Amino acid sequence: MRLTPHLRLSATDLTRFMGCQHATVLDLAYLRGEGPEPGEASEDAALFQTQGDAHEDPRPHNALPKALPGVSGLRSGIRSA
Repeated sequence: MRLTPHLRLSATDLTRFMGCQHATVLDLAYLRGEGPEPGEASEDAALFQTQGDAHEDPRPHNALPKALPGVSGLRSGIRSA
């Protein structure tokens, strides 16, 4: 959940809302500087958060590099008839 000029919700935020609407109210209050500070996450919750953040990151993690050292003239593998 991010408060930029507009509120941005992640899939995790929506799932949290479906599980507990009060938790979402607390999260929004915290973003506005009015609510209580969130508690420490368990190890499992921290792992899920890390994986969720990586999933939501707009940068491509599996993109091929533009150039590989020592490799030139790569072909696409498509043969013409």
